[in-house]
Amino acid sequence: MSDPIRMADHIWSNGESLLNRLESLSRENVMSNDFYESIVDGLAGATQASHVRLWAEAEQTELWTFVSPRTNSGTFSLTPTLLADRSSSVWTEPTTLRIAEQLPQYAQCVPPVVMGLLVCMPSAPSANQASAIGELAEAVMTTATRQYLKDELYRVGEQIDQQDTRARWIEQLCSGITLQESLAGIASALSQMSDVDRVSLLKAERAGFRLIATSTQSNVDRRAQQVRLLESLVDEVIPVGGMFEFVAQASGEIDRCQSETLQSYLLSSGAKAIRIESVPIGDSVQQPIAGIVVESFRDAALPAELENRSMIDRAVRRAVDRDRIGLSQLTMKSFANAIGKLSASRRCWAALAVAASVIAVLWFVPAPFDIPAKGTLVAAKTQRLFAPSDAIAEGVLVRSGQNVKAGDALVRLRSAKLELLNEQIKGDLATARTELAVAKTMRSNTDSSGKASTSTAGTQQLLQTRIDGLIQQLNIVQQQRDDLTIRSPIDGQVDRWDLDQALHHRPVVHGEYLLSVVAPSEGWEVQLDIAESDSGYVIESHRESPAKCSFRLTSRTEANFDGTLSKLSDTAIIADDGRPVLRGEIEVTDSPETDDFRVGATVNASIHCGRRSVGFVWFRSFIQWARGQSWW
Repeated sequence: MSDPIRMADHIWSNGESLLNRLESLSRENVMSNDFYESIVDGLAGATQASHVRLWAEAEQTELWTFVSPRTNSGTFSLTPTLLADRSSSVWTEPTTLRIAEQLPQYAQCVPPVVMGLLVCMPSAPSANQASAIGELAEAVMTTATRQYLKDELYRVGEQIDQQDTRARWIEQLCSGITLQESLAGIASALSQMSDVDRVSLLKAERAGFRLIATSTQSNVDRRAQQVRLLESLVDEVIPVGGMFEFVAQASGEIDRCQSETLQSYLLSSGAKAIRIESVPIGDSVQQPIAGIVVESFRDAALPAELENRSMIDRAVRRAVDRDRIGLSQLTMKSFANAIGKLSASRRCWAALAVAASVIAVLWFVPAPFDIPAKGTLVAAKTQRLFAPSDAIAEGVLVRSGQNVKAGDALVRLRSAKLELLNEQIKGDLATARTELAVAKTMRSNTDSSGKASTSTAGTQQLLQTRIDGLIQQLNIVQQQRDDLTIRSPIDGQVDRWDLDQALHHRPVVHGEYLLSVVAPSEGWEVQLDIAESDSGYVIESHRESPAKCSFRLTSRTEANFDGTLSKLSDTAIIADDGRPVLRGEIEVTDSPETDDFRVGATVNASIHCGRRSVGFVWFRSFIQWARGQSWW
């Protein structure tokens, strides 16, 4: 075998080992720097290159670069050096990755990223070597692109988690109806964001500060000695300076009166550090509306300043203002009710008679009893298609909503690993056929009676067997490549609105969802989410016979559609909004108006559960709440 062919075989063998090693590192979730260094080092070793460089840039600015060996330096242009030029440099076409298309919500703020791979050989490669290096470089570039996408997805996920945490924190600041509930939510949110052990909120009144809520207890026992000591300490501290901080074994001299109150409170609470701050009514610091007490029990350390202090002050002021407005309205309403009772004493018996009549109507008169539920419209016959293996979507052959027949090609995938294996087998097959031709020539030139002729015949037979095996392997690989063309299993319509954006030239992993094919002509169903609190009525009605249902599309509220509850799950699940629900399916009754249905439409459904009294239908929510209380 010639040296160029042997060198190409060496590259194919080392390239397969390199790809397997990179696949293993990707599953182990190694650091990105280690992964990229493994790429350049492995590629340099597999191709025996003098220099390998892998880098990424955005808007002509280099993001990162990795080279092998480490001693090389310098800046390289993105203009590729083609293998066909037989120059001293071997270069693969740089792969352009547009992050904005991967994450549409950041389309206006994320620039496109270009990744480049440069392989420099010590001398001009042969055609076989150039082909092997090019295929291996494309496979390595695909692996590097997938790793970069995974890193970006993880980074965006962390940003979303931070935004969700902040949204929950703001929601907690604005929660609560009463003053105690509102301040308890503010104290809990402040404790979590500032990482302190306890936060207490006190309201400023004429008689002094009154403890309303803490982050550790839902109810405050005003008779407790610790509560009285804290109120006394805040009364002494805030009028003096508006802010006070004490850290065990670190604070200087303090006022004697404050020292006695402080020591009594520290002995009672066990706190090692405490800070007291005032919440002003407005711009005037001299008129506090509330007080904030921050304590640490684990160590004598407190944050330099509280997180989002201005937002905390606004939330406290809104809670106190709502409480004041509510108390004044309640006082006026109580006074008006008292005047009304005095003026209505003569009509007492008439009012009682009317009330008795209303109760009788509510108790005895029946009314239709319907359970509301939300759902999604889906086709009764739907086929979801998934990626058969790790690959790249080379071409999307259809568009969303397009009618297709069973067997039509939908998406064409390409696997760099299969392409590499296919070329490797072709190379081995060509080599074996060349050796077989040489063996036949040698046999024709050998004496018919010598042993060399017998040995040559055996070699020829072994080579023929090897060729047959390679042909079988090539057919298997070709079949696997044909399977990467995703075809429609049924007659229907393509259903994925972002089909081209999500798949075109994108890497996919084994089992990843690609698209769906729906058959609207086969009928429609509604997938319902029934609240667990309402499931008992639905199960009771469905046990006797399939419950009748009606629903309306949120986009077409004027049309009403009928159906039958065909399926009902036995166990509850957690919906996307965190509520426990039971899943059910409505079999939609065919009608001419169902021709305008579209997959994924949101519906508001009513499940007919017989008839109940008017009072139960109207006040069902209150009755369910009362039944859940311990005193019922």
